Amino acid sequence: MQTSSPSNHHHANIITKQPSPCKHHHQATITMQTSSPSNHHHANIITKQPSPCKHHHQATITMQTSSPSNHHHANIITKQPSPCKHHHQATITMQTSSPSNHHHANIITKQPSPCKHHHQATITMQTSSPSNHHHANIITKQPSPCKHHHQATITMQTSSPSNHHHANIITKQPSPCKHHHQATITMQTSSPSNHHHANIITKQPSPCKHHHQATITMQTSSPSSENTTMVGETRLRDHENYNDQNDQDNQEYTRFSRSKMRSMNPALRGMAQLILRA
Repeated sequence: MQTSSPSNHHHANIITKQPSPCKHHHQATITMQTSSPSNHHHANIITKQPSPCKHHHQATITMQTSSPSNHHHANIITKQPSPCKHHHQATITMQTSSPSNHHHANIITKQPSPCKHHHQATITMQTSSPSNHHHANIITKQPSPCKHHHQATITMQTSSPSNHHHANIITKQPSPCKHHHQATITMQTSSPSNHHHANIITKQPSPCKHHHQATITMQTSSPSSENTTMVGETRLRDHENYNDQNDQDNQEYTRFSRSKMRSMNPALRGMAQLILRA
């Protein structure tokens, strides 16, 4: 991530690549661009996960944020079409509007699957700030009776008693199945005054040779309330832990599962904070 602010301008570019030599896995590229010619903010995030493997799907995430004054409008659309009968489709939509200093956010995620080996998931986020306060709670559960799949729980809590912002996002994907991996996403945002500090850590350890490890870390700090500069760090590590686990179930049901979340904490002075399972 690169950020430059000649005055109040902000320009950021984040590129993340997850190449995988495994024929059953795909490559992922995340690109974030943020520009603010005055106090305006424009952000575009595009993520593509093309996969030539018939057992995997494609995913595209697009986020756009614009704030002509202090207003904030955000749209996140995620599509995961899959021609494979063992995979599902997912659509994530986030809309955030603040006509004054108020903030209202709704996130609805649906993962319908006609396949008996897959589950359905619904994520709903609502954020309301009657004054300058912010309170947000997101709880997502993805229970699956199938022994080949895992459970996922996403929890986000945001509170701002004055102008302060505190956010915690914890995502756990425990899986008893030896063919699946675990994922943990943690986001913490604190602003004791108008300051903003964000930390995003994502871990996907997998003992299975057909899965990889990924770690993404983003840090944003703004020590002052005006003329702030967004400083970000993105780290991605891809590892392959190989072993001899390979049987008929793996051949039939192997798929890459990831829980992604993108969140934005708009500040009173037009700062946009952006947050990607996966």
